[in-house]
Amino acid sequence: ILNSTMTKAGALLLREWLQAPLLDMHAIKLRHDFVELLVEDSGGRAKLRQLLKGALPENVCSIHQRLEKETASLLDLHKLQQFLSSLPELALEVKRLLENQPQLKTEHADPLLKVVASLRLLDQMLEQSLDLEFLPEVFVDANIDANLQKLKRKLRA
Repeated sequence: ILNSTMTKAGALLLREWLQAPLLDMHAIKLRHDFVELLVEDSGGRAKLRQLLKGALPENVCSIHQRLEKETASLLDLHKLQQFLSSLPELALEVKRLLENQPQLKTEHADPLLKVVASLRLLDQMLEQSLDLEFLPEVFVDANIDANLQKLKRKLRA
């Protein structure tokens, strides 16, 4: 009844919050204020839900685990790149929602914008390295390496 999350990651986060509730009153107040803001701004809430639903791979936790184990596939990297490229719009929407809430903006929007900025280079690297011409299969773009270019020419001959 309590779970109306849009993604598997959201459901996992909700479960974590219920299993280990906040004890710090300041943190509780900030979370309450954020939830209250989302309840009152149904348009902003809908926009965030739409951005998260469209951007967050359903199996983002599995992709993360495979990345840690160094067993991620090229398709996993493609899904990660799609997610990374959607983060700036998500971060800007959070910033817009919190523009009249200085404390929430400082606690949530500003750090999120910094993280998004720091991930931009990874996004660009993945975007340049993956050849998406053959989706749903994903290949490494041969243009990133002279040896790969030779192999590509040999395969096409």
